[in-house]
Amino acid sequence: MELYVLNTNFEKVAIIDSYESLVWTDRFREPGDFELYCFPEAKLLADCQVDYYLENTESEHLMFIETRKITTDVDDGDRFVLTGESLESILRRRVIWKGKSTSGTIQEVVEGLLNDAIIAPEIEERKIPNFVFDHNTDPIVEGISIVKEFKIGDDLYEMINKICEENNVGFKITLSEDKKFHFMLYAGVDRSYDQNDVPYVIFSSEYDNVITSEYSYSKSEYKNVCLISANDKNNNEKVKFAGEYEGLMRREMHIDGSDVPTKNSMDQDYSISDFEAMLVGRARKELISYEPKETFEGEVDASSIFVYGEDFFLGDILQVANAYGMEGPSLVKEIIWSYDQNGYSCYPTFEAKSNGEDGTLFYNGNQYRAITGGWGVYDPNPEGTEPAKYSLSIGTTIYIKSEESMEIRNACVMTNSMIDMTPYSKVRFDIVGFGKVWVTGEDKSKRLATAYIRMSSNSVVELDVSNINQKCHIMFTSGGIPTYVEVYKISLIK
Repeated sequence: MELYVLNTNFEKVAIIDSYESLVWTDRFREPGDFELYCFPEAKLLADCQVDYYLENTESEHLMFIETRKITTDVDDGDRFVLTGESLESILRRRVIWKGKSTSGTIQEVVEGLLNDAIIAPEIEERKIPNFVFDHNTDPIVEGISIVKEFKIGDDLYEMINKICEENNVGFKITLSEDKKFHFMLYAGVDRSYDQNDVPYVIFSSEYDNVITSEYSYSKSEYKNVCLISANDKNNNEKVKFAGEYEGLMRREMHIDGSDVPTKNSMDQDYSISDFEAMLVGRARKELISYEPKETFEGEVDASSIFVYGEDFFLGDILQVANAYGMEGPSLVKEIIWSYDQNGYSCYPTFEAKSNGEDGTLFYNGNQYRAITGGWGVYDPNPEGTEPAKYSLSIGTTIYIKSEESMEIRNACVMTNSMIDMTPYSKVRFDIVGFGKVWVTGEDKSKRLATAYIRMSSNSVVELDVSNINQKCHIMFTSGGIPTYVEVYKISLIK
């Protein structure tokens, strides 16, 4: 690992080859940071200025030097301490200047925000001339469409971070050789046992590549009942809630539902019952962010079996286990390089993902690929004809909006793999909108069981599959007004 100091023209002005300790952290969808302890030599003090940059040859991320501190101690000696954050923190320097509603692919929406605030703003002083947006051709990123509303004064970083969280993608800003800041959205690769497309990456005591581990499961921020309030089309306050817990196990929260629309895409008022059902759906979606937090942090041997930067990267999902039998797919949410008197180490922090053993097929962005094969799109229109028109977002939820006037042409979301329905009596959808859910065999045109999605269904639809004893695709689509459905959770019930 080599550390270089770059001035504001991105010219290398110093190499730091002697220091007491360094902790350098890169993150999937947040700014990284560093803390460097050195000895206060005159040249180092002159070279390491605030607003200069620190480069680590093992990381693609560049850090701002934001704080300089000199400490003196007659016993322990003097120290020169540098701290700062990575280029992603640039987004914290801007707010949304004008409120707007927008829709499109995730890249179009985020690029629009960056154009307004940084790349091509109306006020010239807001512009950062060397900032560019790179389009990612990854089908996962290209396939995400979203609908968002932004208010004046919203923090640009918080908005982009929230979009990325909701859609299970990350973002990064890197410096190119031509001295430009390149922003890109990107998705990790599933390398866990939940897929069969790429080689597995496994960290476990069995593989002897986990040096230390720390597993935690926390309910400190857990909520399971959400109260929501908002004014309807008549400006009357409506109060609804989502969640079914009681007594000591009940953990309540409240949100403002003013972001729930009172009109559909054709500028027609929703009925009061439909609006109330949408409030319940909005509350149910909010609860996803307050699930118990499960993390697995481990110091791993990154130089033998699986090497960071070669076999796995930030945002990837790996198979992780500790010595106590706790195992499952885990997201690489950050990577930490550490150097001190004890030596050098490199270790990721993991965010555990559920593996679907309880019958869950989709929840909180997890597609449970080992069972479902992932969730994809089926276009019923014959080859050679015009394809279906739709918007799709598969993130924390699955959202599909049809742009067809004829329901028969609507694209459908479905499991890529067929699932044996024999052990199950129902398929439960936590869902809001208008449309249908059904199961099919090999012939996707023949529906073996169907149920209808209605706003008034209190955001839950149960499909009876008790008489189906074969493998099936599980499918759903939008239809009618409003022409969308949004799914929060899909699960099998025995």
